[in-house]
Amino acid sequence: MFRIWIPAFIVIVCVVSSCASPYMTSGQQTVTDQNGDTLRLTVMPDNLDIAAGGSVTVMIYTYNYDDEPIEGAAVTASATLGTVKDSQMTTDVNGVGVTSLTPGKEPGWCVVTATFKTLIAEAAVSFYDGSTGTNAPKP
Repeated sequence: MFRIWIPAFIVIVCVVSSCASPYMTSGQQTVTDQNGDTLRLTVMPDNLDIAAGGSVTVMIYTYNYDDEPIEGAAVTASATLGTVKDSQMTTDVNGVGVTSLTPGKEPGWCVVTATFKTLIAEAAVSFYDGSTGTNAPKP
């Protein structure tokens, strides 16, 4: 009986893990200062077809030395390409600030930067043009 279940389990895990789109990924960086405060930046997706439209969700998380969310933290977001909707935010009760990044008309690598106090986190986003097949140059 176990001989049947183990291969079936492996097949199910392989099929389920391959269901996600390889293009729907996220980038993130987490940094912590000497006092234990933590800043985590997550961008999703980390690649976007500018011809298809859409935007990138930018999430900024803040935690204290006890790994508890910091409500009311002043955080900022900026980007080297495109437009950040809300560049200055205050985190909610869960220690999270959320905004969006809309690409411009040119493909390329965009570096998204988040700041909290003296902490700086960065994540890269690739803007590509699916209508012409133009990829962002390698960073």
